[in-house]
Amino acid sequence: MRDFVVIALTEHLTSAKLELALAKADDALRARADKLWLIVDVLTMTGYDSDARAAFVAWNRTRRPRLHGVAIVTTRTLWRVVVAAMSLASGQQMRTFDTVAAAEAHCSA
Repeated sequence: MRDFVVIALTEHLTSAKLELALAKADDALRARADKLWLIVDVLTMTGYDSDARAAFVAWNRTRRPRLHGVAIVTTRTLWRVVVAAMSLASGQQMRTFDTVAAAEAHCSA
């Protein structure tokens, strides 16, 4: 079994869309006793609502004990800065990658 779960966030992210995507991660966490990595593919995401960002930070804060960390796939420089800020706000280890394959390789190591 893989030690990570991959979710994709596309188009404009709202809290409702985020909740649906994170349900997959919650299902994976419930199915395992050990920690997982979360890989979030945002390559085709065009933007997000501030409440969606706040919900993501809150979700990570509460799931931190169950996650090794979060790998976020983006090629946008600005979003790399946003990821760093979310990492500080949530206390969760977050790192960006250019491709899903690179994130999967990191999370499998």
